[in-house]
Amino acid sequence: MAETFRPLAIMNLYGAAFVFLSLAIIPSFYMPKSFIEIALYGFIIALSVLAFLVPFNNIHMVLARLKRRELERINEETKELLRELEETLDEKNPKNIRDRVAILNARLLAMSLKEKMVRDAGEWPVKVRFFTALVSLAWVTFLRYILDIVLKYFIH
Repeated sequence: MAETFRPLAIMNLYGAAFVFLSLAIIPSFYMPKSFIEIALYGFIIALSVLAFLVPFNNIHMVLARLKRRELERINEETKELLRELEETLDEKNPKNIRDRVAILNARLLAMSLKEKMVRDAGEWPVKVRFFTALVSLAWVTFLRYILDIVLKYFIH
């Protein structure tokens, strides 16, 4: 499921990289002159981080909901198979019972494997290193922001 959203996530990373690198470079050409400009610059950094994280959180919520629904469906289907297996074993007529039990056991095994695959599926469209790259970009931009404040107001 997460692979479906991976191209969108990569595009989002490139967009965030462009924004954060731009925010880190802009003060090199235009040094904020007042505290208001510096505060506005900080607000833009915070807004950029939020604009990046909100879509990922939405994707995460969709993937988690899909995963939960699929696990519920698998659970219901497993219960139905177990009920059918019990009924088959309780039958008085042993004709073809061995074949039906074998088929039901195979289907239960398949359900078990499917459940494991769904449980192991990621709920985030990207790996942790993706967020590490974002945090690094945001951190550099934030350090530049702090450096601007220190240079402007504390070192004349």
